[in-house]
Amino acid sequence: MNPSGKPPDPSALETFEIPTLLFGARTHLPYAVALIITLKDNSAPACRDWLKAISTEITFGHDRTDRACVLPFTANGLQKLGLPKDDLASFPVAFQTGMTPPGRARVLGDIGANAPNCWRWGYGDKACDVILIFYSERNYAFMTRLVGKHLQKLAPAGELTVDPVILQKRQRHHPPAPGAGGGQGSLRFGKMLDLGLTTEPFGFADGVSQPFIRGTPRAAGVPPRDLSPAGAFILGYEALDDKYRAISPLLPRDHDPASILPTVTGEDNITRADLGRNGSFLVVRQLEQDVEEFHAFAKDNVAALRDAMRDVPDSLKAKWVEAKLVGRWQNGVSLVRHPSHPGRTPDNDFLFRAEDPLGRFCPLGAHIRRANPRDSLTSDPAVSQDIAGRHRLLRVGRPYAPKKHQQPGILFMCLNADIELQFETVQQSWLNRTDFHGLRNESDPITGCDAAPRAYTIPTNLGPARLTGLQNFVKVVGGAYVFLPSRAAIRYLAGLKRPGSALEPLTVT
Repeated sequence: MNPSGKPPDPSALETFEIPTLLFGARTHLPYAVALIITLKDNSAPACRDWLKAISTEITFGHDRTDRACVLPFTANGLQKLGLPKDDLASFPVAFQTGMTPPGRARVLGDIGANAPNCWRWGYGDKACDVILIFYSERNYAFMTRLVGKHLQKLAPAGELTVDPVILQKRQRHHPPAPGAGGGQGSLRFGKMLDLGLTTEPFGFADGVSQPFIRGTPRAAGVPPRDLSPAGAFILGYEALDDKYRAISPLLPRDHDPASILPTVTGEDNITRADLGRNGSFLVVRQLEQDVEEFHAFAKDNVAALRDAMRDVPDSLKAKWVEAKLVGRWQNGVSLVRHPSHPGRTPDNDFLFRAEDPLGRFCPLGAHIRRANPRDSLTSDPAVSQDIAGRHRLLRVGRPYAPKKHQQPGILFMCLNADIELQFETVQQSWLNRTDFHGLRNESDPITGCDAAPRAYTIPTNLGPARLTGLQNFVKVVGGAYVFLPSRAAIRYLAGLKRPGSALEPLTVT
């Protein structure tokens, strides 16, 4: 809300307005559930009534409360709330079209078994309009009651697209060092939870390399190269420079007669209502993982790589092959610093070009090297880090519990202010690119698309070892581009009727 009528400070974070997910993945709350929702057609008043009813549940700011709730909308969902098409046209094209049109699906590598027409949700009659995510420190019995209560409230406006996605309970431990023996809980809770890490189904620590937003509490003490300007993830703030500042959806000023939204004056001296400020775009993809096939592939290739693993204990050889595909050991320790034996603490303070330019430790096509190339994109390390910094993603997803006869996986979620510049660039130009770092016919070994042939090169002291026959270890089974509104935007959308009409009063506490 902007009662003074003055333009907001472009740099000071308006914490009270910013969705809580932008301050971290709520890793202190062990229980979570995601509801994929389809709103009814031609029921905008009922949809807005539902939004009003649930608005007090939605959380904002960085406080570590005992619960959290986020509620992002697809473009179709905003339209069903009553947002006029002309206003919707002010959003970025990628958000408007979503991730399922044929051209965009090809860009993302969603072809073959990953094609949208094979998904469980997010396409056709299983389209997604809203994603409602609850987090709590209570148990799943409580979460079940909470979901039941909100499904009753939802009934006049919409319904579940698919069964609730139960996100895996966060355990207060981290995966054991490979070869340490014992189960997953054999090492005591420690540094990994402090870093906000999870363990994904293949057994690897997830979330070791994350950017942090300048000006937030979590950014204190973070190395400069892992700090990102607020505008990289939160709409309406300064980015690295104006060229890379994300476009926020702006409405004609008279479309907000109650002055709920902040205002911005453009170079044309026209004042507009800023629907996007303090919000963000969330990319959501449900990724199913073939754990058995992944481990089997590593074991099958131990013999072919045995001569290259002379310094690796027998108990670690299959884990070493898996680590070479990912770029880290299972407990989050980097291959760059620990090529033969994992250390005990996850590390992220390393550079690829400076410390491992030929990929002898962390292969050039490894997953983490593609997802964040750091200083290795060009011959100039500083330029490379600047380029990589413009495409960072703030990942806030979690593994989910599989249903009967289904594989486990991750509900991948990442925040970005510019979907095309950030998520789609990483997905298309780095993960799926078959000539990345001079390689030939190789896409990402973990999440790569149906590129043929599927192969992977591991540099060794005896020459390059080329592994063939990689399967699609990860399959996309749902996804959507969604807009995560600010507190003011929630108030605006809940009271929206039509341009020029009076908005209904709504108090969000």
